[in-house]
This record gives sequence, structure tokens and C-alpha cells, in this order.
Amino acid sequence: MIFCDISKAFDRVWHRGLLSKLKSFGITGNLFLWFSNYLRNRCQSVVINGKQSNLAYITAGVPQGSILGPLLFLIFINDIVNNISCAIKLFADDTSLYVIVESPHLSANLLNDNLSKINEWSKTWLVNFNPSKTLTMTVSKKTNKPIHPSLFMNNTILTEVTSHTHLGITLSANGNWTDHLQHIISKASKKLAVLRNLKFSIDRKSLQTLYCSFIRPLLEYGDIVWDNITLGQSKLLESIQLEAARIITGATKLTSHDRLYLESGLDTLVNRRRKHKIIKFHQMVHDQCPTYLTNLLPARHSNIHSYNTRRADSFKLIPCRTNLFKDSFLPSSVVLWNALPEVIKTNPSIINLKKFLNAGTETVPLYYYRCKTRHSQIHHARLRMHCSSLNSHLYIRNLVNSPLCSCNLSDETTEHFLLHCPNYQHIRIQCFRNLPPDYNVNILLYGNPDMPDQYNENIFDIVQTFIIHSKRF
Repeated sequence: MIFCDISKAFDRVWHRGLLSKLKSFGITGNLFLWFSNYLRNRCQSVVINGKQSNLAYITAGVPQGSILGPLLFLIFINDIVNNISCAIKLFADDTSLYVIVESPHLSANLLNDNLSKINEWSKTWLVNFNPSKTLTMTVSKKTNKPIHPSLFMNNTILTEVTSHTHLGITLSANGNWTDHLQHIISKASKKLAVLRNLKFSIDRKSLQTLYCSFIRPLLEYGDIVWDNITLGQSKLLESIQLEAARIITGATKLTSHDRLYLESGLDTLVNRRRKHKIIKFHQMVHDQCPTYLTNLLPARHSNIHSYNTRRADSFKLIPCRTNLFKDSFLPSSVVLWNALPEVIKTNPSIINLKKFLNAGTETVPLYYYRCKTRHSQIHHARLRMHCSSLNSHLYIRNLVNSPLCSCNLSDETTEHFLLHCPNYQHIRIQCFRNLPPDYNVNILLYGNPDMPDQYNENIFDIVQTFIIHSKRF
């Protein structure tokens, strides 16, 4: 693989060359004149130590930050693929070439020939490729890799690397995702530290919004590509989300993961990756994505048999020799797709598919975000998750010698603390007098789902007020 680097890509778009290419796309008349006027007569100056240079007109570059800038750059660079005889992929200013190596010498000759063509194209259109930053990488799972001849651009030997971040995903020469996972976990951990510092400063809803907006996307970017990670790596990723869930809910580290996910309303990352793969495969099946993806689809069962079968909308399984390939996107997605009901597979609606995938997913009631104070909100949630500092919860985890309450009448359970302990009887009478007469410990902890949110918010306010005045935590 070769990752080409263009020096100041958007600043090197030659105006005369771009206008020529716009004409080749059939843009003429007033529209062409408009583009010409849009590009030309732009000038700039330099200010150093309060001294300003004379204005100079620029003959290259597209206005950055504009809507048209990226489009004009793509039009300008798009014909770089002409006459290229190896695989080439373009995305904005990222250009990459690759070949499947059978003979290292033949592959090197092919790549060097295409690099020469790219170099000639760059000279014609006044684009500067930077050989010192253009990198090459040989991806192989073999222990003893064959020696590959050097690759050249503009008479400069390209640097070979063992890993490279391309379009936000770190690719490694050994074909695993360790470097990528270390990178995203490091970035997520730094932001998680910021979230931890805000744990008692802002409410639970805001913390969850911050996590879902700024941290979870780091853990999921491109996840359908690298979901064939090991079980240990998957657990390491999950540990980041579990720590975020503890920060959001106020849970302790000894809290059951199942209770933590139920309380937070977050879906596991592994389950979200499964859904992402199904959604992308659905888009491929229903022609809702580029052809280079739809062309990867294996044969349908309906194309194999000349008669109708009950699996007509399913796909033939892809033969796999290794678990690494079996767990990769296409083979694993075929298995997931074939398991879907026919009515889901034949429906082109993404919204309908997402409703099916999310059916049965527990959602957190809005009143769970009710916050008298952040501390009382946390202790209320800990009572729900059975991870509070009540003696019965600590005893189960072998942190105290006895579950007995300080009143010596009963074990200090959640029900005993909220409803029966004589130590808090006066506070209980004062706080609970406005509760509905049929309340019980479950209603105090979880609310009544059959009642409106305002009804449950009032209950949560009362319970959290009791927690504050009890001074138990």
C-alpha cells in the first residue's frame, strides 16, 4: 500500500487548470463565467511586525471553508486515476494505491510505474506530491515476510512504515488492530478524564450527552471494518464505556455490569457494532451505498436455485479458513443478515430496520434524570443498582462483617432504610407525608411506569430529599 501526501493540497489547485477541467465537464456559458469570476482576482498580503506587504494576486487554491472548495478540489484531482493500472482510491486529498502481491518484484515494478505516472500528472497540473511524507506499507500475516524492492517517487525512495493512520483508522503491517485500538482508547481515556472531573459538577443527563457526543464516537468510528478484534480487545473497549456509565450514574466499580447497563440505558458496544454491520449490509443489499460496496455482495440463494426457496433473500455463506476472516465484515454480516426475518430483509426502509433492531432495548425513563442535588441523584441510583454503602450491599461484597443496621433491629437493606429504620423515622414522616398512600420500596426506587412523568418526578424529589436529610451517605 502507498499513502501519497500532497503538499498544501487545497492551496495548489491551479485556477487555469481547474477552469479547463470544468469545461471538460460541460460547464460553459454564464455558469463557467461565474466560476471564473469566483476564482480569479483574489489577492493576499503578509503582515510581519506591523508591516504589510503589497497585495499579490493568487493563481492557485480554492477558498477554504467554503462549500464549493472541496467540490472544486475533487473535480481538479479526479482525473489522476486515468491510465493508472493498479488499484487507486481517492478521498479528498488522501490518495492511496495498492496491489495484491504475488511476486514482490512484479508488484514493485507495477507500483513504481504508476508512481511515475502520478508524478508526471502532478507536473502537468502543478500539484506538489511530497515524497518524504509519502509512505509505503506491506500488510501480511506471514511470520517470514518476503523482501520487497524499494518504491520511488520523483527519484526519492519512499519510507516504509509498520503502521499508518489513513482516514482516521490506523492500519498495521501485521494485519491486526492493536495499534488502532491503542490509539482510540488513548484519545477516549483523555476525554473520559475530563468527564470524570465533571461528575459532581453537572447533572446526569448532561454527562450522558457529553459521553454520547464526544467519547463514544471515538470508540465506534469505522467499527464495521475492525470488528474482527479479539475478545480481550473487545472487553478493553467495553471497559471504557463501563467507566463512562459509572461516571454518569455514580455507580461504584463493584456494580454489576448488567445492572449498570440497565440503569444507564446504554447498549453494549459489541451489540452496537453488530447493529452497525447489519445496517450497512442492508444499505448494500438495497443499493443505498456506492457500487464498490454493493459489488462485494456474495450470491443470493435465489440466484443459486431455479425454483423459489424460503431463503430467497438470504446470501450464500462465504467460505472462511480463519476466524480472523470469519469475523470480518462481509462473512459475519452475511450470517447476521440471513438470521433476520424475511419481512425485514425485503423492506428497504432503514428506519424500519432500526426499529426492529432496537425492539426490546430498555430505555431509561425521563424521571431517572430528576436531580434534587447531584449527590442525592447518585445515591438514589446506587440504591437501584444495589451498590450503595448500606451494610447489606457491602456485606454481599465482603466489605463489612455484618449486614446488620446500626439500629440493631434488622439487616440494613434498601427497604429497611427507606421504610422502616427508626433512626430516620422523624425525617421519613416529614418527607413522605406527600407521597401517594399506596407507595412501596419499588415505587420509591423505580417510579410507577403506569403514571405520568410528573407524578414520578415528584416521588423522586421526595426520595432524594429524604436521602439528603438522612445524612446516611
